[in-house]
Amino acid sequence: MLIVTIPFQTDFPRTAASAGPPPLRRDLSALAERLGITYVDLLEHMNKERANYFLGCDPHWSEAGHELVATVIARWSFYRR
Repeated sequence: MLIVTIPFQTDFPRTAASAGPPPLRRDLSALAERLGITYVDLLEHMNKERANYFLGCDPHWSEAGHELVATVIARWSFYRR
């Protein structure tokens, strides 16, 4: 099983202003480890060039955003069998 959290643009500055990992990431990471499932927080992967990953006119992903997310999810071991 794979659980993925999808960030909204407002999540980036809020996370940057906080010390430590976001509570949702911390809690889901612990739960996933306990249950033996995979958890991916896309916030960690989209942080560097996030302006490129979203459309300028609305909060949806751009082509680059979709490509990044596909690359991240493709790393899941289920797809490497």
